Amino acid sequence: MMRVFVVKFIAILAAMCCAAPLQAKNYELAVEFFPDKSILSGEALIWLKERRLDDSNGTFFLHGELRVTSIEMNGKAVDYSENVVFFDNEYSLVALKVDIDLSTVGEDVTGPLRIKYKGPFHASAVRSPSDYMRIDHDGVFLRSYGYSVWFPIFLGDGNFASTADFQRVALTTPEKFTAVFAGELMSESREKGKTTTVWRAVELALYAAQVTARPFEIRRTENVDFYGLTDFESRSGTSKINDYVQSLLGIYRIDFGEPRTSGKTIVAQMPAYGNIASGNMVGVSDDIWREFDGAAWYGRTLAHELVHDFVYVSTPEDDPFYAIAKEGFPDYFFLPAFAQLFGETYYTDYLDRIEAEYIDKVKTGKGPRGNDLPEQKPLTSISGSEIGVYKDVFLLNDRCRLFFDYMRRKMGPENFREFMKDVMSQRRLTRDDFYALLESSYPDIVDDARVWLETIDFPDKFRRNLE
Repeated sequence: MMRVFVVKFIAILAAMCCAAPLQAKNYELAVEFFPDKSILSGEALIWLKERRLDDSNGTFFLHGELRVTSIEMNGKAVDYSENVVFFDNEYSLVALKVDIDLSTVGEDVTGPLRIKYKGPFHASAVRSPSDYMRIDHDGVFLRSYGYSVWFPIFLGDGNFASTADFQRVALTTPEKFTAVFAGELMSESREKGKTTTVWRAVELALYAAQVTARPFEIRRTENVDFYGLTDFESRSGTSKINDYVQSLLGIYRIDFGEPRTSGKTIVAQMPAYGNIASGNMVGVSDDIWREFDGAAWYGRTLAHELVHDFVYVSTPEDDPFYAIAKEGFPDYFFLPAFAQLFGETYYTDYLDRIEAEYIDKVKTGKGPRGNDLPEQKPLTSISGSEIGVYKDVFLLNDRCRLFFDYMRRKMGPENFREFMKDVMSQRRLTRDDFYALLESSYPDIVDDARVWLETIDFPDKFRRNLE
């Protein structure tokens, strides 16, 4: 009997020690920004992911200058303690670490945590001169986890795959500013000298919860909203970017039909170093905005974000084709549009460079800046949870791009366009569905496609310049 008791006790103790940390499932945020004072005042309602009742302790982080003023759940005060700690995923390299104890709130843990907090948000170049995040007289320039933690984050270092639903994000600024968030705009109001925009975002990566507030002039179109400044050069840049975007959208509609989702892309004029894409929001820095050139690298970034809605297909997350459909498609399918906008030579030169870089990365295991790359693996072996590891590295862009380019070369541009339009029209697309479509139209390519997708081999016959 004693032995059974000891075994059970050890099992319970082990379960408690190995309990998963608290994580946020849903957020509702109400944050007011005071640019002239470089401060914010926020209230967060946070619904936690499922947890055992014995998991009474948790930890969240905020920007190091902020302080919590109260925490409660189910109408009861939650005990907490604060400490400023080193934190790699904050531009100042420090964060406010808040430990909470939920043991006093009772067994009902379904209700939201209500966290109130406030404080300054000054600029810091401790980590990098390119860290532009701050609140000042020019506006609000904040990213989220990994950069500037402006709302409570239940994550330690290195958890970039985490997502949450932002059911309501209300952002209030002085009236001359308008705040934009990486999500869908639900409402906008101006009263008593203040502007409030309300947003919603579903399954948004926590590092992508970006907010920017400036004295914006907003130009709304069917698929894209432009948030630009009002000086002559900025307004001219807005017109150039809009013309470029409308040209791209016209080509995308011909190539793929109407967009699959009803969401909008947001293009916002940002300060220096603000050329960042977060969720559906694309930032373009002031200098680039005013002298916009779609053929440059930032034009490709914008084209990539815009094509997402046109090449979206429903692929089960546990299917081997999921990562290819989710990120491989948009990584490549803006490029044929570039061949039409800027000429086939532009396309050819770009793919030649991609191939040379891919071969070098495979050979050395290093990225352009000497960083170590993740291990090679077949494209169909990349799981949904690994997309963040391989996205923008050498598999989920380079190899995918080279594979689809290979198909385009084998089929011819027009036949390839018609084939992929058929692929994109599928209500549901799995790896087997893709092979079946290929088998029915181009059976001579199927074996090569399997090598491209199921192995890491790169034989000479795949090379662009060794055909």
